[in-house]
Amino acid sequence: MKRFFYALVTALLLLAVLSPLPGQDGRKKPQEGKEGRRKGKKKIVLPADVAALRELSVILGRPTDKSVTANILSRDALKAYIEYGTVSGEYPDKTDETDIAAATALEITLAKLKPDTRYYYRLRYRKRRRSHWILAFQ
Repeated sequence: MKRFFYALVTALLLLAVLSPLPGQDGRKKPQEGKEGRRKGKKKIVLPADVAALRELSVILGRPTDKSVTANILSRDALKAYIEYGTVSGEYPDKTDETDIAAATALEITLAKLKPDTRYYYRLRYRKRRRSHWILAFQ
């Protein structure tokens, strides 16, 4: 059952990340009226954390007593790393910086974890040829 759930979530995230944004599929964007409406309906604005799923997603999977695997999928090519620790807001451990190809899933394993311990993590990334790191998930 868990495998089915993980496969379903992964497929939905792949669909969300790989589906083109309005205007990127060769079709024109819908015209907005004076009040920002489309064909009589209110304009829908997604919360930033939900809209970010179209750009980047992280799913934790394959937990063991000493490791967990982060599956990362990005719309764009990125460099990324994961910081993690046992106290929320404090991340003393981190993975190596890793290149993530556009639209290609990548797995990063967080190893040498303590059994029966809650861990907190955050993902930092930067687009290629950029110098500043962006906090994606925490």
